[in-house]
Amino acid sequence: MSIQPYNISLGEESPTFQYTPVRDGPVTEGWNSSYSGQIEWSGLEGKLGIGTPYRRTELNGAGFSLVFHGTALYLCLSTNSGAGYALTIDNNAVTKTASASDQACSSFPGSEVLVVADGLSYGSHTAEFNATISGTGPSVDFYGGVVTLSAGPSGTTVSSSPLVVDNQNPEWVYEGTWYQGPGTAEITGTHSFTCQYDSAVTVSLTFNGSSIVQLIGTLTSNVFGYSVDFDNVETVYNGSNYWWAAQQTMFFAGGLDPTQSYTLTLIDFDANQPSPPGGNNTGCVNLEAVLLVQATLPNTQSTPSSGPSIPGTATSPSSGASHSSGADTGGNGQSGGGLSGGAIAGIVIGALAVLALIIAVWFLVSRMRKRSSAQGASGQAVFTRGSTPHPPDPIPYITPVQSSFTIDAPVSSVSGGAALSAGYRTEKSPRSIPNNAAYGGVRSSPGPLSEGETPSSSDPRLANEMLQNAPTVDLVTILNQRLRREQADNIEEPPTYG
Repeated sequence: MSIQPYNISLGEESPTFQYTPVRDGPVTEGWNSSYSGQIEWSGLEGKLGIGTPYRRTELNGAGFSLVFHGTALYLCLSTNSGAGYALTIDNNAVTKTASASDQACSSFPGSEVLVVADGLSYGSHTAEFNATISGTGPSVDFYGGVVTLSAGPSGTTVSSSPLVVDNQNPEWVYEGTWYQGPGTAEITGTHSFTCQYDSAVTVSLTFNGSSIVQLIGTLTSNVFGYSVDFDNVETVYNGSNYWWAAQQTMFFAGGLDPTQSYTLTLIDFDANQPSPPGGNNTGCVNLEAVLLVQATLPNTQSTPSSGPSIPGTATSPSSGASHSSGADTGGNGQSGGGLSGGAIAGIVIGALAVLALIIAVWFLVSRMRKRSSAQGASGQAVFTRGSTPHPPDPIPYITPVQSSFTIDAPVSSVSGGAALSAGYRTEKSPRSIPNNAAYGGVRSSPGPLSEGETPSSSDPRLANEMLQNAPTVDLVTILNQRLRREQADNIEEPPTYG
């Protein structure tokens, strides 16, 4: 299956990485959450780290797993003092590596090795990483990675920045006791939180028009297990973290159908751990926002919508998104009765167009009648049945057309036609031919004047410059007179017989 690839970055603090045997603890017993500027984390619980976050282990066999639906996985890490590692994708060993200077590790300064698992068939994959350490001292530092998801079939157009639906957006549906409050380094400066730790404490969002979704939250030392229900599948995660870590991916999914509606539910409960280890106020969960990668499928003008629209801020989380405006979405998304403003505007424009057409036809008929009367009074030739009819004047445009020329743009002449006008034109200009313009029609050249003869309006052999400025009706009259003369000149005298 050919897909439109889309990469998302996952820091090592993201709960989507499931660590074993310990997510946070001493390095000799599992994984330890560290920062490049603060290696010793003792006494800094719940504080912001300094530098680049990473997880370190000195335990042989310590590892993590990641389940994803996509085509590639890139992991950024470092090995110290001879430590090793092993990575498998669906139980197949991955041995391809590259320098951490690669773009895939640009978000993880300090990493030294890039482990590459690309070219995977599109589908669900399970990655398993394990540290191989001998003796005391060697360690493995894991910084994070990049996952390649599907934004739709090949040719799908995606938004340049994801839509940020923050925690205060009215489309969220909260159940149970939740609190709103400012935070530190959150994607929009606020977050919602609860510490009830109960399966009835949830928050849900229904959306459509997107191909990828990311749930963003803040991890702290009092966060424990939580669950995410999405597309009728419930997944549990361990969200504990020694440091205060904002803008973390708590859940992600790709390959969504933009024409369908989905509901994502965050639950402050892990059925596998019915009681948090620290008692009250330790089973908390923090919600910041949802990121929606909006998509338009190939060969479509826009993504069909089957649910309510969601106001938000289209920006990248790393750019410091401003707070969502929280504009009214129209309640439940149902439209009211009666005609819309667009329909009324269309009816008014159509009525004006018909009225303008009627006026134009009336003006044209009146003008033609006046010309016919003038021709009869002046004794000019009147066309009879079978003669070439007089072409009508151009009908004015009903709808003004915006020219591509600007107001101050130079006017260019068109060979054989009128000069182009800038700005709006409500009707066609009379066609005039400049002296040096080429003429596209069949044109007879008048014969030379006889000696002492002067041109006149009744003479068919008029000078070329006079013919160019003559009205159309005069040109037709002159042409008819000339044809009659030529016909008379070509009549042969009857033969005589001796």
